[in-house]
Amino acid sequence: NPHHWQQELHIVNRSVMIKNKTSDDDLPRYDKISEIPEMDHVCTLKNDMVLHLGKKSTELNLTIIIPKTQERSASGDLTINKIVKDRISDPDAIKSIIEYYRKKALPDSKKAK
Repeated sequence: NPHHWQQELHIVNRSVMIKNKTSDDDLPRYDKISEIPEMDHVCTLKNDMVLHLGKKSTELNLTIIIPKTQERSASGDLTINKIVKDRISDPDAIKSIIEYYRKKALPDSKKAK
């Protein structure tokens, strides 16, 4: 889903909840699974009320998913092209950004800070 680039977290009574962003692309899955709820529990904050990153039940576990280029993707895969086109409306900017991600040596493209 190209709308997953931005996550929306809600904190209610120390419970960290994530808003599930679905689209029409999710509809075929409902033949096999139950409908995705609007909100899901992610973790519970400790008494310090700080959102810690990690793998425990009181920590937020993040997984960074790197989309494929158009050339490496299969039909229906989420690609850099789809994400960029969903976020940017200027055709010249879209072309420039997609060209940037086609470069072979992008040492910083997979770093998180």
